[in-house]
Amino acid sequence: MRSVLARGLGAGPGYRASHRRRRTATAQQGRLGRGITEYRLANGLQVLLFPDPSRPKVTVNLTVFVGSRHEGYGETGMAHLLEHMVFKGTPDHPDIPAAMKERGAQFNGSTTSDRTNYFETLSASDENLEFAIKLEADRMVNSPIKAEDLATEFLVVRN
Repeated sequence: MRSVLARGLGAGPGYRASHRRRRTATAQQGRLGRGITEYRLANGLQVLLFPDPSRPKVTVNLTVFVGSRHEGYGETGMAHLLEHMVFKGTPDHPDIPAAMKERGAQFNGSTTSDRTNYFETLSASDENLEFAIKLEADRMVNSPIKAEDLATEFLVVRN
């Protein structure tokens, strides 16, 4: 299994395309042991690469260090709600679950008190790895938050 773990917040308020070019121009690389290589991009994104040749799979796991403990008064459940919302699609990936299933992916998300996590495991190929990384980047930046989706998912999250 080849697995990539991307952690951090790549785009926040005021993020612009010009920042993307400048911030991701350099990366620091280091070895963490046990075959894990860490890359830290200038925008704060941390990527851990862990090759495992024993399995013909690739897993992309994105962890954002925001969870329920970051919610203010009256915001209970918002981190979990947002986790659900980014599965609703983007202009480039209008049906994320269908796109994942089309490639035979196992996928899900989870929210805890201190992080929100998204992952997909697919057959190992450069194309599937690129697909998964691009999909995660796309939905972290381009997921529209529509009122009708909020209403539906709010009921799911509350139950």
